[in-house]
Amino acid sequence: MLLLYIGTPRSQRLRSISLLHRAYTSSSRFYSSPSLKGTAAISGTFFVSTLNPAALQAFRVRFPHSIDRPSHSLVGRRYKQDRHLYYLRQNSGPHLSVFPPGSSGFLYFYRPQYSMPCEGGLRFRLADSPEDFESAQDLISPNGLPWQISLPQISCREHYHLRDQLLLESLVSRYQISRCRHLFRDVNQIFSHNLIFRLNQEFSVNFRALSLVVVGRDKIHRLVLPHLFDCQTDNVRWYPWAGSAIAHFEKSTNPQYEGKRVVHLRVVRIIVPVSPTYEDRTPTKVIAKPEEGQLLCREHRGNLQPWACDIDAKPGTSIAVGLSMLWDHDK
Repeated sequence: MLLLYIGTPRSQRLRSISLLHRAYTSSSRFYSSPSLKGTAAISGTFFVSTLNPAALQAFRVRFPHSIDRPSHSLVGRRYKQDRHLYYLRQNSGPHLSVFPPGSSGFLYFYRPQYSMPCEGGLRFRLADSPEDFESAQDLISPNGLPWQISLPQISCREHYHLRDQLLLESLVSRYQISRCRHLFRDVNQIFSHNLIFRLNQEFSVNFRALSLVVVGRDKIHRLVLPHLFDCQTDNVRWYPWAGSAIAHFEKSTNPQYEGKRVVHLRVVRIIVPVSPTYEDRTPTKVIAKPEEGQLLCREHRGNLQPWACDIDAKPGTSIAVGLSMLWDHDK
């Protein structure tokens, strides 16, 4: 799984990572260089010539230069340069966010067991040594999910040359790359945080409109739930709760739904503490305050009950199509 070890002093911040791949070689060594001169964002630049998990115990490469002093690197014909890997792109404030102070560890390609063809991606494992890799944790994004560049992004964006290395070492197949490109051919922007492949897969919620992209073997489906977290007062819809969390869909185990394809939403863990958006309003009779570890509860027939979607009750609707795909993938 190992790509490369990157280490920085805790007093410094790594804004971006630039990867240089030795073109069309099966060498198992790593190379490092100073960061590129003239880049818009301070970056560390590394030569990478293997993504092979077997290299994990053999090689460790540390970031050798201060990231606060950009210098230059010569890139010849034998190398391909990847676009910088940024920690976070923001809609407001500074467009690019720096990596957290003291971030150091291993870039690696992650692919879950029994995964779908388009599933997987590049992650950053925070570990000081190969021996610590298995027990260490991945770098987490502010939304609570692991920082990741997804396989659809790697497949469909030409500037990600690490795709060639993944193919060379058979970490992904040409079929997988082809499927990603086919399924996302009409998608202008691909985001890793809202791609979902099966029930029980975690995603981030901010207690407003929920928008996910369900990825199947033969199609993708945009699953939008605009009213999942809202309520209505005097014909005006509003969102009563602020905060954020990690959630997932799950099959219902309630005996009353036995034999039916019914899905609930569980709040797995709270990221930003939940608070009411308006102190003078009491929305708890319509939608209960989201609680960590609990199912989302909404008013139904006069009582607060776990939100439930019967997939087969409204066939053909957007939510039914999306949840049906997730249900089928979970088999």
